[in-house]
Amino acid sequence: MDVRRADVRLSRVVGRLRVVAPRVARSTAFLSMVLAAISWAGDSAQLAPGSGVDGSWHAALAMAAHGRLPWGTRVAFTFGPLGFLTDRALYFSSTAITAFVFRFGLAGAMFAVLLSAARRYLPIAIAVVVAYISGYALVALWSGDEAALGVALALCIACISQTGVGPPKRWRWIALGAMAGLFTLEKLSLGVAIVALCAIALACAPRARWREFALTAVPASSVFVVGWFGTGNGFTNLIAYLRTSEQVSSGYSAMAINSRSNHHQDIVIAAIGAATIGAAAIAHARHLVRSSCRERAQAVEAAPPVDAPNGQSRSDRMWEALIAARAPIGVVLATSLTTWTLFKEGFVRQDRHRLVFFASIPLILSAFRLGAGRGQPPARSRWTRLNGATMVTVVLAFSLISFGVAGSIPASFVNPPGSLRNFFDTAFTLALPTRRHDIIASARARRAHAYNLPPEIVARTSGQTVDIDPSEQTVAWAYPSMHWDPLPTLQDYAAYTTALDMLDVNYILSSNAPRFILRQEPGSIDGRLPIFDPPATQLAIECNYRHVDASAIWELVERTPNRCGAAKKLEQVSMHFGDRTLVPEASPGEMIVASFDLHLSALWHVLDTAYKTPEVFVDINDSIRSNRFVVRTAPDLHVLQPPSALGYAAGFAPPTIHSLAFNSKGGGFLTSRITVTYYSIAFASP
Repeated sequence: MDVRRADVRLSRVVGRLRVVAPRVARSTAFLSMVLAAISWAGDSAQLAPGSGVDGSWHAALAMAAHGRLPWGTRVAFTFGPLGFLTDRALYFSSTAITAFVFRFGLAGAMFAVLLSAARRYLPIAIAVVVAYISGYALVALWSGDEAALGVALALCIACISQTGVGPPKRWRWIALGAMAGLFTLEKLSLGVAIVALCAIALACAPRARWREFALTAVPASSVFVVGWFGTGNGFTNLIAYLRTSEQVSSGYSAMAINSRSNHHQDIVIAAIGAATIGAAAIAHARHLVRSSCRERAQAVEAAPPVDAPNGQSRSDRMWEALIAARAPIGVVLATSLTTWTLFKEGFVRQDRHRLVFFASIPLILSAFRLGAGRGQPPARSRWTRLNGATMVTVVLAFSLISFGVAGSIPASFVNPPGSLRNFFDTAFTLALPTRRHDIIASARARRAHAYNLPPEIVARTSGQTVDIDPSEQTVAWAYPSMHWDPLPTLQDYAAYTTALDMLDVNYILSSNAPRFILRQEPGSIDGRLPIFDPPATQLAIECNYRHVDASAIWELVERTPNRCGAAKKLEQVSMHFGDRTLVPEASPGEMIVASFDLHLSALWHVLDTAYKTPEVFVDINDSIRSNRFVVRTAPDLHVLQPPSALGYAAGFAPPTIHSLAFNSKGGGFLTSRITVTYYSIAFASP
């Protein structure tokens, strides 16, 4: 009897699996995870951390999270306390595993949007192929976190499009709120955009009430609180985090470059993409208006007759019109915000960043399909087939443009089984402690060999607080005997504004300043002058740190009592773009510094917020090469002539500037004049 009962139970389980398994295999959730796995870029070998400017800020974010440095007071960067999620390199086990799960989950969510939209009009097999093609560039080639903005837009539009027909889908509000809380800690500029989408959805969704507000606010605040306090932050530095992040975001136009000769052509194509998105948004808004009118007409027909001798008042009619219009308005607002944010992300820097805008267009267009389910024509109508063909054509067209921007179609794109093997190889490596340990140990050894710090410098810095100047923070990870103690902006070039520059200066002047600064031979970021990057911080280093050791590419300076006196004004010069001014010569025992007032017009600030401003350049000592000038730090003190007693090693001391001139490509109309104020600072001999 027991055997017979067991056979019956087994047969029931098998029968149930035969019913459930096909449903699961055909579900959007399962297929999205499969798509995320077969588009995975890189195997376990690529978990090994790299070097360079980008690799070093990835290392800095991982080390800051691992060391639980407070954001806002000790760290001010483009990314927040969860910024380590942007890179899955294996600096530390905890950060790498968390980043792996995050990257896979974000890719799955993006493919879920693409696949759900494609399945409305296409057979499932073709829909999977279309979703794979249209999402590959954003996931595998760009591999940034901006895909979250397209997913959030899809949720926002779906919430706005939900009216009284059918039960409310509360998970959309919950997911939207959770994304707002998460990305406010991962990258504040992206998080703020998602918070704005939440606000638009709550204000414009016809069914948005206190319940929807709670469904959004509770997960948003819960995720934020857990992430904020879980990364070692507290109440005291929350305002500082918001303030410094605003400075980083507002000053990011300092990174603007037009490195491509045909960048105007890219902007034209981007404008076509934006127009396509706008047309889709308007079409969806019109669909909502028609659906709303249809529902109101049905409600009037179903309602019992009511005596209304005076008719409906004008204010009542206006109020009903406003209620009916808020959903279409919300769709247009949410789409405009998302498009503008992605355009700035992609085109402030005219380099590979362009990819994020073009690769996001298929995702944005798919967002409208998710919100258009109610009231759509029957699945097999001619109109539906036309809509589906148009959508697939446009989506695939912009996918091809994305591959063109990337430069080529990678071999992994046509080898999904290979990408799937890479995914499982990465997952198994992260799951096994011995393999993680081997990768970290070998990567540290390779990086240390490449950096080749002299043994004397390694011995001096062992157990001591050290900052790395200007950007190669991976050194501190490669040499864990150092106690990494960075300046707040993590990499010098990221101090885009006076407030960020002074944040570094104040830390240097504080009792908590690092004992040593390990300086790499100065290099230029985007053609900027290293001695002006950032200006007041470089002055503070020269005043408060003395040379102790050096090699061909590294110099170690040690904290010393302040060697600089107060700045004394020498003269003030008024000039225009193209004019050249002579720098007063420094007397023995002093240095010459200057501040610059560019008298920028209000239009400059408008352009800075809306897109980016024309580039400003500075020419020094009759050089034939112009150097990019960071406008937002112009009022800070810039070292023009260092003191002869500075004592820094050859190749690390700032150059002496005898004359300078400013010019701008197309920005001369933004300022009437430039005021240069020269100062002398007494410098004590060591």
